Parts: sequence; structure tokens; C-alpha cells
Amino acid sequence: MNSMLLRTTVSGSSRTGVAILANAGVIMAICGCAGTPILVNPGFEQAAADGTPVGWTILTRLDPHGYGPPKFDQRFDAVIPAQGRNGHRSDHCLAFPPERAWKCPVFTHGNGDGKGINGKVLGKAAACQTIDMLPGRYRFSAMLRTADGHLYSAAFSLGVNIGMPAAYATDESTGITWSRHDLAMARDTLRGVRERGEWCRYGSEPFIVHRAGPVTLWIRFNYVNENQFLTRWQVDDVMVERVRTEQQQTVSEREKCQAPAPPLRMQVFAGDQDTYLIDAGGSEIVDAPEIRVFRKARELKPGTRVTYKFPTQRMARPSVILVLASGPARVRVSNSVFDLAFNAGGSEPKRPVICEWMLPGPLVGGEATKVTFEPRGQEPVRLYEIELGTTARTVHRLFHVEVDAVAVPWVIGSWDASSAEFAEKAVWEVAPSGSANHLSPLPVSSRPMMRSAPTPSGRWELQFMHKPVRGHRYYLVHGLIGGTSSLDVGGDGIVDWKSENKGEEIVEFDATDLLVPGMNTVIIEATGQYDFAAMLKVCPGSTDVSRLQLVFEGDELAERLTRVADNTWFWLRELHYEPNGFVDASIPKGKWYGQFWPVDIAFALREWVGWGRHDESVKISRFMAEYGWHGHPSNRSGGVDNTAGNILATQLCEIIRRCNHDPKVVEAIWKTISAYAAEVTAKAGENPYGLIRGTNWENAGNREHGPCYALSTTLGAAAGLRKAAGLAERLGDAAAAKGWRELAADLRAATLKHLVLQQDHKCPTGFVLPKGTWAYGLRTDGKIEDRPLAGYFWAGGAPIEVDGLMPATDRELYDVYDRTLKIAVPLMERRAHGVVSGYSDSYDGPDALIATAALCDRISSLQSLLEGLARDTDVVEDRGTEIAELSRWANGAGGWAEDTNLVCAAGFLYPLRVLAGIDDLLTDGRQLSLFPRLPWKWTGLRVNSWPVRCRDSNGRETWTHLTYRLQRSDRFCRMQIRTTGSVPGLNIRLGPFQPTQKDLTVMVNGKAVDAKPHVSGDAAWITVQIDAGPALVIVEATKP
Repeated sequence: MNSMLLRTTVSGSSRTGVAILANAGVIMAICGCAGTPILVNPGFEQAAADGTPVGWTILTRLDPHGYGPPKFDQRFDAVIPAQGRNGHRSDHCLAFPPERAWKCPVFTHGNGDGKGINGKVLGKAAACQTIDMLPGRYRFSAMLRTADGHLYSAAFSLGVNIGMPAAYATDESTGITWSRHDLAMARDTLRGVRERGEWCRYGSEPFIVHRAGPVTLWIRFNYVNENQFLTRWQVDDVMVERVRTEQQQTVSEREKCQAPAPPLRMQVFAGDQDTYLIDAGGSEIVDAPEIRVFRKARELKPGTRVTYKFPTQRMARPSVILVLASGPARVRVSNSVFDLAFNAGGSEPKRPVICEWMLPGPLVGGEATKVTFEPRGQEPVRLYEIELGTTARTVHRLFHVEVDAVAVPWVIGSWDASSAEFAEKAVWEVAPSGSANHLSPLPVSSRPMMRSAPTPSGRWELQFMHKPVRGHRYYLVHGLIGGTSSLDVGGDGIVDWKSENKGEEIVEFDATDLLVPGMNTVIIEATGQYDFAAMLKVCPGSTDVSRLQLVFEGDELAERLTRVADNTWFWLRELHYEPNGFVDASIPKGKWYGQFWPVDIAFALREWVGWGRHDESVKISRFMAEYGWHGHPSNRSGGVDNTAGNILATQLCEIIRRCNHDPKVVEAIWKTISAYAAEVTAKAGENPYGLIRGTNWENAGNREHGPCYALSTTLGAAAGLRKAAGLAERLGDAAAAKGWRELAADLRAATLKHLVLQQDHKCPTGFVLPKGTWAYGLRTDGKIEDRPLAGYFWAGGAPIEVDGLMPATDRELYDVYDRTLKIAVPLMERRAHGVVSGYSDSYDGPDALIATAALCDRISSLQSLLEGLARDTDVVEDRGTEIAELSRWANGAGGWAEDTNLVCAAGFLYPLRVLAGIDDLLTDGRQLSLFPRLPWKWTGLRVNSWPVRCRDSNGRETWTHLTYRLQRSDRFCRMQIRTTGSVPGLNIRLGPFQPTQKDLTVMVNGKAVDAKPHVSGDAAWITVQIDAGPALVIVEATKP
């Protein structure tokens, strides 16, 4: 093995504020902490006489095929760089192989002993460097791209060993800790890569240095046994930076800045939610498909007007008004008139345009502010939205693109999925002439200088002053609709980001290390349409977690999932949900925008109900009761889906109960539930198996064989019928209740008879489904469906929690789930895409798997599954990814970027809610219960003011708000509970403890109670009952 280690120290500078010192080859990551490690030649800019990069040890002869070691100063041969130059920021990088692409057939690589070698263990080549490091927590990262080969095949690992270089061998017993998941391009933690030639930063998991001294950092080029490939790697700009925990960041940074509190917003959706309407003034409600499917608007003919009255007495500072309309109109705010020319001269139907303005203080005073809208001229106009608030809508949305955002230094345009404000040149005028009141057109924040006025597409050259604050991060955010785009930070001709957009894509680019103090230039070029562009300032740790509904504690993954859950909810409500109850499959102009997908809305409604968002849940339920699950013209594939019908019927029943059987709600919804039950009854008698055949090949089969008799459609129907039977009984229809319960029992029995494998089953991929586990379903010829497209492991997962989150009562059913879980967890850990289902991992789980593992009390499975959930989102790179964090699923079928898929975003929230363990279904007369289930590594969770159902002292169902905090270790568990109303007999389960734990001291408010541990799943638990209310109750269990 040839190796060499050289160190050099030279001075120099570069245009980046903190990144690469090009002349010296030194990189230093400045994170506001002293003692940041310094790497030698991190950009591979210097070479020794023999051609090896200075400062790096190159390991050779690892490759039995003779491709040779990595080599610096290599350029692309067959691929034009999508970004940067030949290297990331310069003409040099580290490449492997040094020439031509590398091709290996599947399962033929080996040592010559006839045995295959695991490519994730034996790297083809490696490079390492030893540096002195102080005690602390660090992350090691590098820029990576592929060339001359297949995009999805390059594997790449980062490693660390404390001390001088460990002996590099063919196993993991050498003391080197490798990154937990090898990077496979566009498959693992890499986000947003669409083609070869794009650079992306790949980072290791955080590692800890306990004592000052040498630490060796490794870069390894791998192959993976599971795929044949042709590939080539290039690596550049290696970096080591300190990583601080959420708690450390909070202490050090929150004194300097704080994330803004949610603003006051009063919204009107004309024709759909006219909350503040006081005078319709002759306007007419019309359909407005130009805005969104199912949307309405108010159309005003000449001589008519519409007036709204906003309660602005709570606004202590000047407010912002937003108007979305089409056609030339006049807007009167209180006693001042502002003429707004919307899309003057636009095409028919007239193009909607958003305008936002800052209103001066004197205009908004007293108890209310009136806003009157009317045509200006002889043409009819349409009014879609008016919003009055304390922050501009665009700015408010930008604060949620990145967690811990604290400021928007500048913004161009309004975030409205349209370039209309750049094309139509909406103007404003003040009347009467000479008035002292002035409208300030937004953006409210300072606007960057532009070489020319912003255009709908083409080249934007921006210049702005920048004064960086130590420890803060700065992001360039822009919305792009269709076409291709590129970003050049510095105006130096180097492309820093490139994208191809099918719909609207919100791009966030971490430009911290590329911006300089003083004047900066940024060039954006787009062949599609601009929506907006902005700069975002982030102060890590500035968010007050006490305002979040759900907070996990214990490690970095817990912190990230906390932030992502909160952000996901914001985007679902802000961009997917409509006040008429429709929930769109994507954000405006997103990949699936403007489509009614029943299964997407079913998943969403389940979470709206479960997280206690009651008013919106009722609106969604009313909408779904009208449109059902039988498809809609907006859905390009038809969309009829009885898997969705099962979930929807279950949730519609729950909505009626949560509305205390309000006659108006019952009248609107019950007929749809009855029709659902009749449909299930008919389908159960159409086949010899007594199962329910799916109606959608995507969720219950595949294109080749069509829908099958699926686990999800059958068990889901059994759950829906049980729920409907309970409601029918409450409404006085005993006969229907009896028949539906009997059919539900028959469906359960048929599922256990026909869909539990009676012997091992080998799939076409070679994977063996063991005896006693779930089959996905039966085809119409009676054979096992073993090549479904979507949801092998989430199929049928939802029904097991329909009666609550308590430990299993139907042991026979749960045991099958438990056995299936044992084969599913390793597949998720391996990311064995395509082994069972035809879509990506995000459609096989792991969301439902997490819920299943939790409900089966398999605590040891949770950590790896939660890591899998994070992998399928951009949560693993929560700060600094190029794809903005609008919805939490990053990969869809076939590896495409799918940042706005409703079914996946709602699916992400599902297991996190199950982990919180709030069971307020109150089934069979039960009381509110808490069954939190956390992985062993996590130390606690907090629930803040969660709206829940409970029973009062008379047994009547009512609403209350629940706040609790759980703190735990293997020897200790403590819960603090408070509710806004009285909840007698609240059930609480503490844990998990190790299953061998036998003696625990249990106390409630300092007084001992008699409670013994019991084992469920792979953990021990303590169950107690308390009376909760406004006074804090503390329950704790400790090992003596």
C-alpha cells in the first residue's frame, strides 16, 4: 500500500468569506466557536512532485481490477459540468478513477477466492488526513459529484478514527467509524441532484472528540453489490465544522436574536370564506378555476362594490394589506382611496395579480378598518383574496422555508405561484391628490439593486449590501415555475446551483460561505417563470420550542423531527388547504397541483383530526362527504380509490362524534357513510374469498394485473364498518349496526384466512416473504400479489389504530403485524428499494412501519425506522439543502424529487403523532389516555396545548387542551401533566424500561402508589390513573 502524508502552511485569501483559501489550500469552517479545525489542502489545489495532493494520504492497491488510486486535477471527459468549473470552485478536485469510467458486473467482484466482497466494507480507494482537534462535537463533509457514468450508482463514505491513521482493512474492526449510510447519488442523504455533474455536499453523522489530539478523517470510494454500474467520482472542498446541540445553540444564540412570533392575520377568500363581509354590494359568486380547482371568487360588474370590515383594534403597528384580483379596480381603505390597476390589458380570462402594501398607521385605527373593492372603468373585475395583517404574506412564508429564520433582508415579488406582478406592472395611485397618506408597495424590507426591472423570466442581476453576523446563516431563496435555472453567487461566472423544474420549485441555497461583507452580486437565470426571490437570515437555536405542539428530545434526530413536523403543518395549512375544505395534492403550481386525490386527502384528514385541528377537519369532512372517493376530472388517473374510502369513512365517523352528533353535521355526512357501508357490503359478496377488491391499481396492486384483493382494502373496510356500526347504534339504527359489525368480523376472519402466508413465498426479486406474515393481497386468479406498486408495508397499517393507541387487544391480528415487522425493519435499514414494491421507499413506509412498531411496543425497532423516515425527507440536511422545506418528502417514485406530495407529507406526521401517544378516541366508553412510546436513545417529549377529547365527571365527551412533558432514561421516567379542564381517571403509561425491570417506585405528586411493571413488546411499562386538571400533576417511576 503506497501512502504519503505531507503538511503545508501558507497564507492566502479568496473571495469567499469563510470557505476556501485558494492559494494556501486551507479551509476553515467558521461557526462562531473557537478552535475550529483546519484541514490542509481541502480543495485539492496543490500537488506534490509525484502528483498526489499535498496533505493527503492516498491509499492504493485496494482495487483488484487495476483502476489505480484517486488523483487530483482531473477534468470531466464525457459530461459537461452542470455546476462550477472542473472542480467545485476552481479547476481542481480529487477524482476516482483518474481516467475513464469504472464498470463492474453484479456480484462478480472479489478477492480471487471465489467469494463476493461487500462493497460497503471494502472501498475501491481511499484518502485520509490527520489533523489536531480540540475536544468537541464535529461533522465532516465534502462536495461530491459523478461523471462519465450512471447517476445512481456512485457510492461514497466518510470515516473518522481518533488518533493516527488506523490500518485500513476489509472490515469495520479497524477503529474507523464510517458514515452510517453510504451515499448513493440521489438515493440517500443527497438532495436535489438531477443529473451528473451537479455538486452536492455530503456530511457524516456528528462525532465526538473527548481529548485534544490527532484525529484522522477518511474519504472512501465504494461500490455496492446490488447494482451493476458504470461510474466515476469527483470530490472537492472538504470541511470539518463544530456541531452544537439545540440546547447549546439556544443558550448562546437566543440572547442575540429570536425567531419572530406568528403574526396577526385576517384573511378573506372571496366566495369561500367571507368572514368579514358586511356588504356584498351586488357582487356575484362565480367559479374561479384560474386560481385553483373548487375555488370561488366574487365578480363585480361596473357600478357594484363589496365591503369588508376587519377588527384591527389589536394591531399596534402599521399593517399590511394584500389583494388578489383581476381587472382594473379601486380599493378604498377606511377613508382613503387607492387605485390599483390589476393586469390592465391582460388576456381573457383576466390574469389574477397579487399586490401587497404597507398601510400607514393613521389609516388603521379605532375598532375596525373597512376595505371596499369596486371596478374602475367599464370592465367587470374579480376579487379572490384580501388579507390584512402585521406581516406581509410573502415574508411570513419565507420565515418557514428554514427553521430558525429571523429576518428577510430583501425580497422581490410576491409568493403567489405567478410571475404576473412582473408582467402586468400593477400600479397604485393615491386619491385625493396631495393626501398625506401614502401606500408603501412591498416588499417591506429593502430591495436589492437590479440592473433592470424584474422580468417574468430571463436574467436577474442583483446587487445588495451584506453585513454578516457571526454564527448566522444566509440563504438565497427563489420560486421558479418550470424550465431551468442557475444561480451564480458573486457574479464570477461560476454556477453554484442548477435546477430543472417541472412545476413550481422553491429553491433555498445556503450562500453563507460565498457572500462577502459589503456589496455582493447574485445572478439568476431562468428559462421558466419567476415567482419571487429573497434573502433569508437564520439564527440557529432561535426558535422557542414552547410554542410548538410536539417536541421530541434526546438526540439530533429528535430535534430535527420536531422542527420538521412543525414546518410541515405550516405548509399543509398555508399552501395545500383551502377554506372550502379541499386539500390539494401539491402546493400551487407544484407537481400534482390542482388534483383531487382521495387517498391524499384521506391521509391528510386523518392527521387534521388526530392533531386536534377541529374546525378545519369539519370543513374537509363536509367537502369529502360531497365529493367522496370515486374520482374527479381533476385527477389525471381518475383517482377512484376505496383504500381512501376506508380511511375517509373512519374519519367521517370520528368527526360526527367530535361534533357531539350535531344534527347539521350528521345530515351532511351520515348519508355518505351509509353509502360507503352499502358499497363494502356489495363488494364482499362479489368474490369467493370474502375479501374486498381494490379499485385503484396504484394503492392495491399494479398496472399489469390491476387492483387485487388487498390487505389495505379489506382490513381497512373492517375498521370502517366497526366505526360506522358504533355511530349507527348511537343514531338509532340497530339493524344497520348489527349487520355492519357482523360483516366487519367476517372481513377480519377472511383476511386472516387468505392473507396470512401459509408457507414461505419467493417474490420475483428473489426476496422471500416468510410463513405467517402478511401477504399484500390476492390477484383475481387467487395467486399472491408480490409485485405491488405502492405501500407493501403501509398496506393495512392504518386500521390497527382505529380503536385507539392502547396496547394490543386483538392479539391474533397484532401477532401477524409483529412477525411482518421483523422482516420489514431490516429492509428499511438496507434501503432495499424495489425488493417488495415497485415504487420508492417513501411509499413502502417507513411511516406506517413506525406506527406499527410503536403499537406493537417494539421499541428497539423505532430508532432505525425513524432514521429511515428522516432519510426519505430532507430532514437529514435540515439546514443547507437546495430544495426548500415546504413538505417533508424529498423522493418519490423512481427517485424523482417530490417535495410537495400531500400523501407523503401527511404520512410523515402520522407516526410522530402515534409516538406522542395521545389516545382521545374514547372508544367503548374509555377516558383520555396517554401511551407515549419513544426509542431508547430519546430522553423525552413535550406536548403543548394539544386540543383533545375527554370525558367530564358525568362521563360526557368534551374538549380540553392537554400539556405534558415526559422525561426518561432506562432507570427513570417522569411525566408532568396539565389540562385546561377537569379530566377524571386519565390513564397514563410510563416507559419504556428494560423488559427485565421488576422493581420500580411509583409516585403521584410525591405520594407512593401501588403499580407493578408489565412487559409488552420488548419493553416494560408502568400504568397509573390520575385526575388531571389545571393544577400540575407529577407522576414518576424510578428504579430503587
